[in-house]
Amino acid sequence: MFSFTAQLYLISLIAIVLVLTYAIRKARTNTLPFPPGPKPLPILGNLLDMPKFRPWDRFMEWRKQYGDIVHVTVFGRHIIILNSLEIARDLLDGRSAKYSSRAYNPMMHEPSLMDCEWVFAFRKSDEAWKRQRKLFVQHLGPSAVLSFHERQLDSAHAMLRLMLNHKTSDNLEESLKYNLSGLIMDVTYGYEVKPENDEFVELATTLTTRLTRALHPNFFAVNNFPWLKYIPAWFPGADFKTFAEEARKNAIAVRDITFEYCKAAIEAGMAKPSFVGNAILAASNGDETTDARRVQDIKEIASIMFVAGNDTTAGVLYACILALVLHPRVQKCAHAELDTVLGSPDSPNFRLPTHADRISLPYIDAIVKEVLRWWQPLPGGVTHCTTEDDIYRGFKIPKGSRVIANVWGIMHDETLFPQPNEFRPERFLVSKKEDITCDPALSGLFGWGRRICLGRPLAESSLWIQIASILAAFHLDPAKDETGKDIDVSYAFDREGFELHPIPFPCFITPRSKNATARILETATS
Repeated sequence: MFSFTAQLYLISLIAIVLVLTYAIRKARTNTLPFPPGPKPLPILGNLLDMPKFRPWDRFMEWRKQYGDIVHVTVFGRHIIILNSLEIARDLLDGRSAKYSSRAYNPMMHEPSLMDCEWVFAFRKSDEAWKRQRKLFVQHLGPSAVLSFHERQLDSAHAMLRLMLNHKTSDNLEESLKYNLSGLIMDVTYGYEVKPENDEFVELATTLTTRLTRALHPNFFAVNNFPWLKYIPAWFPGADFKTFAEEARKNAIAVRDITFEYCKAAIEAGMAKPSFVGNAILAASNGDETTDARRVQDIKEIASIMFVAGNDTTAGVLYACILALVLHPRVQKCAHAELDTVLGSPDSPNFRLPTHADRISLPYIDAIVKEVLRWWQPLPGGVTHCTTEDDIYRGFKIPKGSRVIANVWGIMHDETLFPQPNEFRPERFLVSKKEDITCDPALSGLFGWGRRICLGRPLAESSLWIQIASILAAFHLDPAKDETGKDIDVSYAFDREGFELHPIPFPCFITPRSKNATARILETATS
């Protein structure tokens, strides 16, 4: 047995080795370069290089000039831009433990401003976030989504009835959003929204807009100059303080009011199965401390489900309609496949699709994948943040760096997707693998690593039945000008912002047959 002195020597030796190892690694890191990028100015860094609009386009230009990984600074903050699928997977998936936190956003996180550090999608990777992630997977993971197929189908049928009344695309996007709002509120809370002007939907929609503004790096000066948070609300130019107070109250209302509705329905024995209802029932274990914490976790994660899912899903669906209007060939191929499974729309046996048809409709699957690749509602994803120093390919990436994966650039990388600006679902057909190597849903569109969107199975399932139903029931045709020529709607691509939706565009929405109209109307009473 070692004597006490020998043990002391051994412990000291181990401590010295550890200290030397750390010092050598630190010295090596300090001598390594940052990834290449545009030359920064003193103090400002690359502030003037950072684009205010459509930054993903500038990032793609930098890729050609500097490579797949680019480094810039803004007021001393390090920003790492990832422009290739390989590097994004290496860092955000392969080194997820270091790259899964969220960057500090003064407007969002400061208690004196919005005080929304608790919002699941934007909070740090703390213990509460880990608990909530586990809770979500438990009650709304891939297997749980199957139990909501019937509600997704009801939502798709309601959408068809809305489109039947539209005939043109006027206010179509807003109708799609409201319809999907109903689905998300039903799945999350078991709440059935009113036909129009629902107060809960209005609360959640307003919060979505406010969170989007708060996250934009250039919308509020306080995000670049955190000391502005100390300015009193009455000071000239401090309107952001009023915005923050209203947004804080809005977020609390979305978190608490809808939850209390669901809780009251459970106590009255009138609740429908839902994420919140199922989670509340599972939390009843008699431990008041545990229950109180679990209830708070349920509130917080449920409140973000609408914000994270409604606008993005509606944006993709609207973009799909745009793609189908611009590419009649794709519609023709989809109709041919659907007719072999559902029957011709001119046949009395014609029916609308269900989830059970998915295995027989590979081209519809390919359309869903292609629209997810072709149009990303969050082109730059949600920014990650490193929790420790890292070295990658000889470059140093400091602790606290903001890491942006250029999802738009990756999904339009011609080395992965030949002719990336074309809408070609065929690239995803198993029988025609071509030179495709990735599924958009697994390649950053829904996030990366530990931060991947947990609602992906629900979103994909909803998109599939919505798109399949639209194609089964309708022709989507270009609108005509006064001379009878097709109106060019390619301008719809020019939208800017943190979230990307097509600019509203005109088109004609026509039932494929009288049978199709009849089947749509029958869904109102089935």
